[in-house]
Amino acid sequence: MINNKHSVAHISLLLVAFVWGLTFVVVQNAIAFLEPFTFNAIRFFIAGLLLFLIHIVFTRSKLFYLNFAEIRKGVITP
Repeated sequence: MINNKHSVAHISLLLVAFVWGLTFVVVQNAIAFLEPFTFNAIRFFIAGLLLFLIHIVFTRSKLFYLNFAEIRKGVITP
């Protein structure tokens, strides 16, 4: 008998493969309207905003310890 974790793993893998395959179509359509560098800039900007929001939600108590020097080091990477 297949356990529940096994089924969840297979369904998750199928969902990830579906979304990953779908992004090829989305990227091709987006590149038709935007230049590649502009498209990547928008993608990374949206991803950065989402990660920042996730960071705020899960580490709210640690936000008071941030200072400008740490933010600058995090934004400007060598």
